[in-house]
Amino acid sequence: MKFRILGPLEVFDGTAWRTVRAAKWRSLLAVLLVNARQVVSIDRIAQELWADDPPATMTNVIHGYIARLRGLLADRDGQLLVTRAPGYLLAAADGDIDTDEFASLTRAGRYSEALALWRGPAFADVPVTPMVREAATWLNEQRLVAVETRMTAELADGRHAELITDLDTLTRANPLRERLWEQLMVALDRSGRRAEALAAYARVRTLLADELGVDPGPGLKRVQRSILTGQQQPVPSQLPPDPPLFIGRDEQVIAVASWLGTDPVAITGPGGVGKTVLAIRVAHRTRGRFPDGQLYATVGPDRPTASVLTRLLAGLGIRPDTTSPAELAETLTDVLARRRVLIVLDDVHDESTVQPLLPVAGGCGLLMTSRKRLTGLQPLRRISLDVLPDDDGITLLRAVAGRPHPCEPEADERIVRLCDGLPLAIRLAGARLATRPNWTATDLAVRLADSLDRLDWLQLGDVGVRASISQSCTGLTDAHQRLLRGLGCLELPEFPAWVAAAILDLPAGRAERLLDDLVEIHLIEPAGNTLTGPRYRMHDLIHLVAAEHSPAPTGDRGVARVLSGWHALAAAADDQLGHWFGLDPEPAPIWRPAPDALATAARNPMRWFDEETTALTSAVHQAARDGHPAWPIAQRLSTYLELRGRYTEWHDVLTAGLRGADATADRQGQATMLGLLMQVEGIRDEHRSSLRYGALTVAAYFDLPAGEPVAPVTVEEPTVSAALLAARREGDALAVGFEASRLALAKRAAGEPADYLGLLEEARDAFTAGGAPLLELWTIKNVGLMYCRMRRFDDARACLSRAQTLIRELGEASMTDYGGGDLAGVAAAHGRLDLAERLATERLSHAWQADDRWSAGRALVTLGEIHAKRGDHRAAADTYEQALHLWRDLNSSRRVRQIEAALARLTG
Repeated sequence: MKFRILGPLEVFDGTAWRTVRAAKWRSLLAVLLVNARQVVSIDRIAQELWADDPPATMTNVIHGYIARLRGLLADRDGQLLVTRAPGYLLAAADGDIDTDEFASLTRAGRYSEALALWRGPAFADVPVTPMVREAATWLNEQRLVAVETRMTAELADGRHAELITDLDTLTRANPLRERLWEQLMVALDRSGRRAEALAAYARVRTLLADELGVDPGPGLKRVQRSILTGQQQPVPSQLPPDPPLFIGRDEQVIAVASWLGTDPVAITGPGGVGKTVLAIRVAHRTRGRFPDGQLYATVGPDRPTASVLTRLLAGLGIRPDTTSPAELAETLTDVLARRRVLIVLDDVHDESTVQPLLPVAGGCGLLMTSRKRLTGLQPLRRISLDVLPDDDGITLLRAVAGRPHPCEPEADERIVRLCDGLPLAIRLAGARLATRPNWTATDLAVRLADSLDRLDWLQLGDVGVRASISQSCTGLTDAHQRLLRGLGCLELPEFPAWVAAAILDLPAGRAERLLDDLVEIHLIEPAGNTLTGPRYRMHDLIHLVAAEHSPAPTGDRGVARVLSGWHALAAAADDQLGHWFGLDPEPAPIWRPAPDALATAARNPMRWFDEETTALTSAVHQAARDGHPAWPIAQRLSTYLELRGRYTEWHDVLTAGLRGADATADRQGQATMLGLLMQVEGIRDEHRSSLRYGALTVAAYFDLPAGEPVAPVTVEEPTVSAALLAARREGDALAVGFEASRLALAKRAAGEPADYLGLLEEARDAFTAGGAPLLELWTIKNVGLMYCRMRRFDDARACLSRAQTLIRELGEASMTDYGGGDLAGVAAAHGRLDLAERLATERLSHAWQADDRWSAGRALVTLGEIHAKRGDHRAAADTYEQALHLWRDLNSSRRVRQIEAALARLTG
C-alpha cells in the first residue's frame, strides 16, 4: 500500500508511513484519492479546497501543492501524481490504497482482517470538503456493515458473553443502528440476562420514538417477541469444520463470496477437484452475512428432493406434515422470506433437486457443489474448478506429507504432475508419504510413474481417485460409455469434436451431442477453439480410469478410425503444399471426417498443421506402437515440419513411422521413412548418418515389388527466373547453381508447381562445376530420392557413390561449418559476400515468418561471418549472440561450439 485513509491520512514514502503536514495538501490528496485513477479538473479541486472563494493564482498554488506531494511520495518523474488535462490524476494501482484491501477482504468474508485496517474514522484528519464528507460517510457505513456481519458470525460461534461489552459500546456510538441493538439483545438473552435484554429493547424503542418518531423495525420486534415467549428461533450451524489446510483458490474464494446473497452459486468440477472444500471455506468466511443460520446437506443421487427439503426445514425448527416436494418447497420459501440463511448443498446430482429452491429468497444464500455444470438452472452463477497449478499443488503435497522444506523439489513437482494437479490425488499422495517415513518423494514418484499402477497408489482405505472419478460415470448410457472408453484408448493431449464421430462411427452432429454430455459432467473439459471448431481434453487421471475399461487399442475399430481420420485431414492439408518429389503410394484412409473439416484443413494448411501437429505426432507414435499404419501420417507431416524447420520433431516422427513399418513388415512404409530420414539427417548436418540412410533407402526402394514409379512434378512452362537466365548467359556456374536452388526453394515454399527435378539437376551440375561440394551434396540428396521413387536405380546408386566421395573428401570440419543446402553460407565461403548477404537476409526473413528457428540460426551465423569478413566486428558479435541464443534453445551443441569459436576469434 502507498496510501492509508481508513483513519488519519498517511502516505508511504518508500521507507516509512508519513503524515501530510499541511491541511491544504491533505485536502488535495484526499480529493485525488476519492477519485483515484480518474482525472480531477483544476476547477473541481479549487472548489473543494476554497469553496466559492479561490485565490486568483489558484492554478499555480495547486501546482505547487502537487509538487510538494510528489516530493513527499518520491514521485520525481510524475508517474504517480500525473498531470493530465484538465487537471491531475492519481495513478494508484490496485492495492495501493487501504480501501482496496478492505474491499477485497470483505468480499472474501475475512471481516476481522478487514476491520483491523481501520485506525479511526475515514479521513480523520482531513479538513471537511463536500467530496471528502461524502466519501467518509460511505466508508464509515461500510465499516459498520462489516462490524455487524462479524458480530453475527461470532454470535453463531457462541461467543455471546464476550460480545456484550463491545455491542454496548457500539450501540451507544451508533444509537440508530437497529441491527446492533438486535445483536446486543440476543447476546444478553443467551447469556442469561433476559431482563437486561428487554431493557435494551425499551431504550431503543424510546430512542427511535424521540429521534425519528417511528416504532422499532420487524427485526427488533421479532427478537423481543422471542425473548418474551422464551421461544428463540433456532439458529442452525450445520457447516462442517472450516478446512484447516486450504491452499490456493484465492480468486475463486473472493468471487464466490461476492456473489453469495445476490445470486445462487454453483461450484462445479470433476470428482476430487476440491469443490466441497472450497464451498465450506466460503461458507465459513461469509456466515456473518446470514445471522439466521447456515444449513448443510449432502444431496447425492440417492437423496430425493422431498428428503432434502425436509432436512432443511428440520434445521430451521419446522417439522412438516407433508411429503409433497411442491408443498415442502412452498413452506421453505415462506420461512426463508423472513430470515437470512445460508444453504449449502453438496454433491447436487441434477437440476431437479435444486429447482424448487429457486429463486432463493432475498437476503439468503444458496451455495451448491456438483459434478455437473447444472446448465439447466437459471438464474445461477457458476464457477468451474480446474486442477491446481504446480506451485499450489507442491505446497499442498508438502503440507499433507508434513515435509514443508523442499528436500526433493524435482520429485515433488513430478508427483504433482503425475497427480495431474487433482487436489484429492495430491492429498492421497501426501498422506502416503506422511505414513511411510522410510519413503522419499522420489520413491513415490517412481511408483506413480507407472500408469498401470498409478490409481492403485492413489488409494488409501476407502478413499481413492478411481472411486471418485467412477462416481461421475454412474448413469451413463451405453453410447456415452463407448465414447469414454474409446477416448481412454487414445493418447491425445486434446482433440477436436470429429474424434467422437470416429470412435462411435456416427454422424458428426449425433456424436458431438454425446460428447457434450460428457462435458456437462466434467469428464471432458473444453480446450479452446481452432480452425476445425471446439476442442476438448481429458484430465490424465480420468483418462486412466477410462483406459481401465477400454478394449485393447490394437483391435479397436474406433482407434483405427480416429488414426485414419488424422491421415485424411493431414493429406487434405499436405496436398496444398509444395513437394520436391511427389508422394509415395499410401493406403487410403478407412474413415474420413466430414467434408467441411477436410475443406477447412485444405483452405489453410500451414495454420491447420500449426494447430494439430502435437495431436498428429501423438497419433503417429500410437499407431506405430499399436500396430496401425503410422507411416502415411508421418509422410504427410514431413513437408510441413521441413518448412517450419522443426527437424528434431520430424526425425522423431519418421523414426516412429519406421518402427511401425518394421513391426508390420510394411516394405513401402520402410522405404518411404528411410528416404525421408536421409533428408532430415542431411538437413540437421548429420551427413554420415544421412549417408547410411541413403544406402538403406536405395536398397529398400529396389526391394519393392514392381509397380508404377512416382512421376515427377510436371509443368507446362519451363521453371525459370530472370536471375537464372542471366547466370546462364554469363556462364557463371556458381551463380547458376545458386539461382536454380533459390528458385526451387521459393516455388516450394509458395506451394507452386515447378520442374523441381530439372532445377535441382541443373543446380547439382553447376555446383559440381563451380567447386561447391556441400551444395552439390545437398542437391544429390534430393535428386537421389527422386530417382529412387522414379525407380531410376542406376542414377540413384550413382548419387549415393558421389555422396560417399564428397563426404570423405570434405571431412568433418567442413561439414560442421556449413550444412548442406545453406546457400548463403557457401556463397560466403566462396567470397561472394554481396550475394551471401542477400541470400541470408532473404532466408532470415522467411525463417522468422515461418517460425523456422533452425534456418534463422543458420542465416544469422552467415550474416555474422559476412560482418566479420568486412571488418565490422561489433555487428558480427551482435549477430553471433543472436544466433547463439537460438542454437542453445535448439540444443545443438555442435552449432553452439561453432559460434563460441567465432566469438573467440573476434575478441582474440
